[in-house]
Amino acid sequence: MTTEVLFGLILLEPFVCLGIIAGATLPRRRAIVTATTVWLANQFCGYTLHNYPRTFNCLAWGLVLLAGTLLVTLLSGYKPLFSQGALAHHYFRLTGTFIGGLILFEFVILGAGFLLENRKNRKVTGSNGFCSASTSTLVRYWLD
Repeated sequence: MTTEVLFGLILLEPFVCLGIIAGATLPRRRAIVTATTVWLANQFCGYTLHNYPRTFNCLAWGLVLLAGTLLVTLLSGYKPLFSQGALAHHYFRLTGTFIGGLILFEFVILGAGFLLENRKNRKVTGSNGFCSASTSTLVRYWLD
């Protein structure tokens, strides 16, 4: 595993874990509110303390993180019948949810990368291709 992949997983893992914990332990509405509140606190700290750039691209990526977190929260709120028995079944479900949540989050980011970079290319250069450096970086990161 390369350093880039490991660093990327470290950055994404807190949002996935937050979604899993909220979805697995709270009712659906409270889980969504909790995940959104933590995301909002993260964005507030980023834009005030860390001086994130106030651009459309940066705001859009923040919304992508929220969408991925909420999708993982909804995924982890699903409790199949086999997981409601022994404690081992519950751990099996949480492990599967974690792996599925990471994959789902990665697909959300990859899809958003194609959409956001395509929009940027049309505005700046007038092209409709998916040939920007950011998108190729996302694809390389995802395939490694």
